[in-house]
This record gives sequence, C-alpha cells and structure tokens, in this order.
Amino acid sequence: MKHRESELITHVDCLSRAPAKDSSNRFTYFLDDEVNAIQIETVNTISTNIVTAISIAKETGNDPELAELRTKLINGKIQDPEYTIQSDIVLKGQRVMIPKSLRGEILKELHYTHLGIVKMKQMARRYCYWKGIDADIENLVKSCHDCAMVRKDPAQITTHSWEQPQENFERVHMDYAGPFQNHFFVVLIDAKSKWPEIRVIKNAPTSESTIDLLEDIFSTHGLPQVLVSDNATIFQSKSFRLFCQSNGIVQKFIAPGHPATNGLAERHIQTLKNKLEAMQHVNIPMRKKVQEIVSRYRITPLENNKTPAEIYLGRKTRTRLDAIKPVHYGEATSSPMEHGNSA
Repeated sequence: MKHRESELITHVDCLSRAPAKDSSNRFTYFLDDEVNAIQIETVNTISTNIVTAISIAKETGNDPELAELRTKLINGKIQDPEYTIQSDIVLKGQRVMIPKSLRGEILKELHYTHLGIVKMKQMARRYCYWKGIDADIENLVKSCHDCAMVRKDPAQITTHSWEQPQENFERVHMDYAGPFQNHFFVVLIDAKSKWPEIRVIKNAPTSESTIDLLEDIFSTHGLPQVLVSDNATIFQSKSFRLFCQSNGIVQKFIAPGHPATNGLAERHIQTLKNKLEAMQHVNIPMRKKVQEIVSRYRITPLENNKTPAEIYLGRKTRTRLDAIKPVHYGEATSSPMEHGNSA
C-alpha cells in the first residue's frame, strides 16, 4: 500500500466512486452496480424489431441534439447529475432519451394494446423521454380511429365499493364475457393488486369447465378466501358450490340486476372487449391477443403509480419495452455498438 496525497486523487461523480477521468485525460463514466442495474432494467422493457439498445445508440449519434448532448457529457462541458451515459445511450434519470427517428416506433409500442392517454403517460414515465412526449402521446391517442370507435361514455353514478383486502389473492372477482368475436372469456381479478387472469374458450361455459379453469389458475396462485361473482347458474350449481366449500372458498354474490356491484370484473371485461375491438385488424390468434393485452396491463401503473406485477409479485416483470435499455455485458462502459448483437 502506498499513501497518495489528496490533491492527487481525481474527483468522483455524484453517483459512483469511479474516477471521472483517467490518466490519458479522457472522460469515462462508470456507474455503481446498483445504479447500473436500475438503468438496465429501464432500457430493457420497450422492444420492437426496430427499437433496441443497439438502434438507440446508433440513432443517438445521428440525432443532432442528442449527439451534441452526449458529446458535452463525455467532455465534461455538462455536469448535470440528472443525465448519464450508458453504452452510448443517454439517460435522463432512469428514462432512455429517444432519438427523433425512433419516437414513432416507441409511440406505437406504448400504444400497442390501445392504452389510453393516462396509462400511456404513466408507462412512458418509467421507460423513455423526449421533449414534448406528453403532447405526442395525446395526439396519437386522439387520432387513433380504433380507440375512438370503442371509447365509452363516463360513468354516471357511484356504485358499491368493496373493502380493500389485506393480502394479495385474498378476494378475487370473477365473471364471464361472451360470446364475443366467436369466443368466451373467463376473467378473474385479484381485488388488492388488480392482477388479471384471463382464459379463452371456444364453447359456452359450464360449471364443470369453469371449475377446470379455476383449478388451473389456483394451481399457480393458491386458493382465495372469497370469490365474488354474479348469480349465474354456473356459479349457483351444486357442483360449483361443492367445489368452493371443499376448498374453503366463501362465495359472495352481487345484487341481482346490478352488475356494477361486481365492478372490478365488469371493468376488466369492458377493457378487454375494447382492446379486442381495437385490435380486430391485427392478424394474430385470439389467445395471442389476450396474452398481449394481459401482459401489458400487468406492467401498466395504477393510480398509486405501482403496477399489478409490482404489487402482486413484488418486482417488475420484463416485456418488449425492456429492450431499449443498454444490456450489462460485464463492464459498465461496454457499448452495444462494439458487440454487434442486441439484448
């Protein structure tokens, strides 16, 4: 060990203990492992065939404003802790700064399952940024013909509000939708986290088929304490009551003629129908459409700014949106441009 006088020790940036410049007087940026992990998690959630960490790094160099910003950050002419560089990509906080040429693709991905203005903005605030992004989101949604065709009128009355459960999957709300686009859908929602489970079937549901679907769901999540449903024969049958009783599940029924009292399931059914109508021109199987809708809903922030996945699983789940973030190749300074492959 050798003693080094303090004036010979290079300054460190505000986010890490790595030196801001090396002996060759070139500036390099190293992030603490924890900060690096957070940023990697951010860039790796918006992905299309066009938008990846590699394409963002490349187009950042071709974007006059971002290229200039990146150069000034590297040269130390801008020392704003809000901005960092990782794998040739500029980040503002935890959000990836998107070059102008890729913004249209990012907007398409944010709107893929026809999220509304509020949900799109909440999603964007977790992953990406450019000046005027909120206005671009508003213009996109307002100009979307499919969204306009399925937009519903605002609620006119306030309905019964259930008590908030203490635990996830303590109380679940269930309902059937269909026939709709030649399919039936069983929709089950966790009352606390709003985590959705949706199953697609071709034939009209029966008590026996409903029990089979619930057994599949419960094999993953465990048994709920309370199951809320309407008064349909399916849920009133002897076999279904026996199924609930033998599994210690308390059945609760909504007021006859008032489906809004099962509003949690009703809202998700209406949302599902709206999304499917808006995606009717997308040429993929129905089951795939439902998977896309459910996956996107699970990572969309709720009013408390947490996603159903974060509330239910206690973590973020990766989606295609994650591919816009730089991938950690082992060193914080590794560039996707150098490796030639994507996340």
